Amino acid sequence: MYTLQTIPPKCAHLVLRVERFLKRYHVDFIGKKILVALSGGPDSTALAVILSLLKKRCSLNIEALYLNHGLREEAFQEELFIQNFAERWKFEPHILRTNIGLLAKKTHRGIEETGRNIRYFILKQFAQKRHCDLIALGHHLNDLAEDVLIRMLRGASWPALGGMDVYLKEDKIVRPLLFLSKDEIKSFLKMLNQNFCIDKSNFQLDTLRNRVRHTILPLFCKENPSFLKNIFRLWQAAKIDRHDWQAKIEKLKPKIFENKIEINRKELELFLPGERMRIFSQCLKQLGPGQVLFDNVMKLEELFSTRKVGKRVEFPGNKMVLLNNETVSFLKG
Repeated sequence: MYTLQTIPPKCAHLVLRVERFLKRYHVDFIGKKILVALSGGPDSTALAVILSLLKKRCSLNIEALYLNHGLREEAFQEELFIQNFAERWKFEPHILRTNIGLLAKKTHRGIEETGRNIRYFILKQFAQKRHCDLIALGHHLNDLAEDVLIRMLRGASWPALGGMDVYLKEDKIVRPLLFLSKDEIKSFLKMLNQNFCIDKSNFQLDTLRNRVRHTILPLFCKENPSFLKNIFRLWQAAKIDRHDWQAKIEKLKPKIFENKIEINRKELELFLPGERMRIFSQCLKQLGPGQVLFDNVMKLEELFSTRKVGKRVEFPGNKMVLLNNETVSFLKG
């Protein structure tokens, strides 16, 4: 039986850092039932170990779900690894199988996108079935850096540029390792003599994420060895900004209908131009899928600030914004 007292002190220190990180960002995890998304790779393996070591201290109930996508022969060996691993660390494992290749053909989507969508869908459904309070994902600091770089490539604006969140309360998703680097995670597992699985598909450069991981991110880290630390500082700044921003826009009282959001012009006039553009973007995103083009948002702000009435600006996703005499209406469909 492994405990914080019987493992190497450096490992115990890392486990307690994870606990402090979760508490710092107000994750409601004490006494909860947590479902770990377990792939057998180093990240999710370390996550399951850490939560298992916190089980007694934080009154946790830990279960794990391994999803076999039906894409790799090695996945069946990984299923055996999961069973043995769970027995060693005393948590309940579950294994489900699906056929991502077939689903991708049926939906006319890529393998990566289909796998991601199905994985999250199954995790949420399974967590609900097992009455789990949280779904724990193994994303770490390197993943956060990749996410920031990909968002930058795709033209994300602030604060979305800060990357993924540690806690999505509505979705019950938590990322306890987001502040730890890949090297710290591997070192932790090595000290515990805990092996893990290697997914060879993660080294194929046919996906954007893998190209960023293996070619672009290493260049940034080579130029600045503190790059990952800087990414975490950026993430912290974005998180503070989001919190402050939410407090600021509470003064807005939008009228929300099906496929329509309406805001009084006088309320919007209380904000600076850059702040209004953020409000415009948030309203458009709230209406559903469809890219919020920066140039269109800029045009909308110019029309608003020059008090143009009766004008409209269209956006992808069959969305548009109407500038009326007393209101601004965001419409879909």
